[in-house]
Amino acid sequence: TTLTQLGLEYPLLKKSNAEGSKILGTSLLIESSVIALSIPFVIIAVNTLYAESIEQFTLVSILLLITISLEFILRFVLLGISNSKTVLIIDLIGLGIKFTTGLVLVHLSVEAMGILLAYLFEGFFITIASFLVLKKKFKIRIGNRRYFKNILRDALVNTPAKWSKTIIVILSIVLLALMNISASDVGVFYISMIITVVVGGIASSMAYMVLPASSTLKRDLSSSSIRISLSLTAPFVVALLVVPKSILSLIGQEYASAETVLTVLALSIIPAAITVNMISMLNNLGRSKMLIIIG
Repeated sequence: TTLTQLGLEYPLLKKSNAEGSKILGTSLLIESSVIALSIPFVIIAVNTLYAESIEQFTLVSILLLITISLEFILRFVLLGISNSKTVLIIDLIGLGIKFTTGLVLVHLSVEAMGILLAYLFEGFFITIASFLVLKKKFKIRIGNRRYFKNILRDALVNTPAKWSKTIIVILSIVLLALMNISASDVGVFYISMIITVVVGGIASSMAYMVLPASSTLKRDLSSSSIRISLSLTAPFVVALLVVPKSILSLIGQEYASAETVLTVLALSIIPAAITVNMISMLNNLGRSKMLIIIG
């Protein structure tokens, strides 16, 4: 799903306020086309890449790909028109649906399929709810060929930065497994990484929301965003560096062994916060070449 999304969130955040109907329709067309091209690869991956057969997950994998990708477009259009309150309410209800469904299905011994279905039900709800909200505000229109090319270009120049983050965050887990690191050590690393991702998410949220604000006010607010991001993030980073063992122990004593891992990962949060805000600034200023280089 991350690969199919390209870097569409940035043009959506930047243009939704002024060009809502047109960018919504155009982005949905781009995303739907990429999804259609991706489905055969998902089927091949699910059916051939694993020694242990996971063919029973083929249908749910395709449905997840479609649902989460469409949810992504609708979510960023809502954020682009600064309707963050609606996004928060929809996300919280969706989170409740996911946890409730997941717990019930796992309790019924559905296990892996149950967890996937929980994500799917959450995606269904968020997609439908977001669409109904946007339907009241916009009609779905598709821009002309030139507009289509411009949106696709903006998405593509942001793709390298997005994919690099995915490789760092997600594939690190896969690489540890491939290097025959024990499952328990991979789990401990994963928890440490998720803590740093959550803390870094504060900066990402600020960087995203500065784009619609800058677009509305017709001036770059990125310097303010960087200051606020670092002010909010720094105390958490200090805590992770000073008492990493205590923080990990709050989750479980078995995770306290990842003290050094958490310290190293925590050192990356401030540079990551600066980078994500710089990407928003470059989008606001239209610096395409620099965006590609950073990615």
